[in-house]
Order: sequence, then C-alpha cells, then structure tokens
Amino acid sequence: MNPYLKLAIAMLGGTNEAAQKLGVSRYSIYQWSQSIPLKRALQIEEMTNGQVLASQLKPEFFNELNRTINVPAA
Repeated sequence: MNPYLKLAIAMLGGTNEAAQKLGVSRYSIYQWSQSIPLKRALQIEEMTNGQVLASQLKPEFFNELNRTINVPAA
C-alpha cells in the first residue's frame, strides 16, 4: 500500500472512519492498495488540508499529466 495512503487513513481516524468520511466501504479502501481512483485522491487531499497530496496518492497520473503538459510545441 502507498505509504501516503496509509498516512491519510491514519489522519482520517483509521480505515473504518476514513471509509465513512469518504462515503465508501472498507473493502474499497483495501482495493486502493492497487490503485486509488483520482476522485478519491483529490478528496483525500482536501480532507487532509493538503497534508497528503493527490500527486502522492496517484503519482502515475500526475507524472503522465506533467509529461503531457511539458511536451514542446512542434
């Protein structure tokens, strides 16, 4: 599991509390060990007041976004 997701879950009061606050099941949170949905990563960033960033939770998305944005014009 992503260490930032573990931190976010702890900050939100544990798995049960995090699931309740996010409006998802505990099972959904366990599934995020593979890949967290972007919507939830953004929601967690907001709920932790930016202490856990969406880019830390879903780096593959933001790395791809940065590559797309930084493509030089032809």
